[in-house]
Amino acid sequence: MNYKGKDLVEITTSQIINPPREMLVWNGDMAKRNKEPQKETVYAVVKIGIRYVAITSSYQWEFCAEIPEESTPRRATNRELARWCAQGNGENTDGCWVYHVHCYPKAAENNEVSESIVVRKWNDAGWHEPTVDYMEIEKSSSDSNVLMDSEMHAVDMPKYLEAHFNHVKIGNQTWMSENLAVTDGGDGIYRNKDNGEYYYTWEAAKRIAGKIPGWHLPSRAEWDELGNSTGNDAANLRAKSWDGAREGSWFAAVPAGHWYNGFINVGSVAYFWTSEPEGMNNVWYRGIDAGTTVYKEVASHWVGLSVRLVKDK
Repeated sequence: MNYKGKDLVEITTSQIINPPREMLVWNGDMAKRNKEPQKETVYAVVKIGIRYVAITSSYQWEFCAEIPEESTPRRATNRELARWCAQGNGENTDGCWVYHVHCYPKAAENNEVSESIVVRKWNDAGWHEPTVDYMEIEKSSSDSNVLMDSEMHAVDMPKYLEAHFNHVKIGNQTWMSENLAVTDGGDGIYRNKDNGEYYYTWEAAKRIAGKIPGWHLPSRAEWDELGNSTGNDAANLRAKSWDGAREGSWFAAVPAGHWYNGFINVGSVAYFWTSEPEGMNNVWYRGIDAGTTVYKEVASHWVGLSVRLVKDK
């Protein structure tokens, strides 16, 4: 017999229930009609012929079982919700602030998500409590050295690059010719379900780059060298699908925009981290828009930008 998704274990020993307690009882016809057992106060279980029956105040039931403990599904922690949203699994009702790196104190990242927040997967019309069962948290990696693609399959990055030919030699450098699109399940990585792009905070970009042997986050000088090799013209860096790109634009920048509590400037600008900070909170990046200049600016280190790595020489 099934009760709330659990198979019941029938009691098959004679016993006096002392003190009498509430148990689950049912008859064969209830099982045949797929009806749930009901709760009754049982005084004894006795053997009659070859059957054990439950004695209640008014009836003898053919079957009897203990009421199984109903476990409360564990709510996700702030950190788990941050990763779940960042990996593009769904959304929450807190305006995305829960996965801003400064939204909650470090001491609270392992606390359960507030009762005021509910979540839903992208293909789900209804909202749900942020439980680890609904969110399938167990499928996520946790700050491991394993890199995963958008389907959460493990990726050997050097072999991946070699197999997919998504790198190109420009002058004396070898660059990725696609935006980095892997995760380790850690903080600071955001995936846009609409365009499949990944966006990394600077800390996340450094962390992921450190797990890809033979490649690194480019310095400002390396970006300058790329510019010199391509005539310092952004049109030579844009993907062919982006208006104004020149033939032979093998760097193939796409206007993925950036992440700042949401996905911004998608379709108009490409932003890439460098390896060099500027002051306490800012980092240099390179930007490409519909113009001809690759501009050099700084951004807060927790903003999510695209990443291109350059091969070690």
